[in-house]
Amino acid sequence: MGAATRRAAAAYPAAPVDSMERHMTDLVGARTRRAGVWQAVLLLAGSCMPVLGSVLITPVLPQLSEHFVAEPGAEVLVPMIVADRKSVV
Repeated sequence: MGAATRRAAAAYPAAPVDSMERHMTDLVGARTRRAGVWQAVLLLAGSCMPVLGSVLITPVLPQLSEHFVAEPGAEVLVPMIVADRKSVV
């Protein structure tokens, strides 16, 4: 066992682990951290944002089309807002 491994092993003393946690150990025996509730909430919120952005902006598309009717290409560009929201958020 090398000096670095001994220092790491001393910093992370062996703790009893069950069979589920056994595969979560690295080479020096330190257990990895499990994700908690806040990480799950952030992951779910982040995955819902693109859909939520599209759902919230869709009812306003007719007003946007009316507002930009004089602009060239507005009939194509205004609906693209919904597609663009998914890539930005």
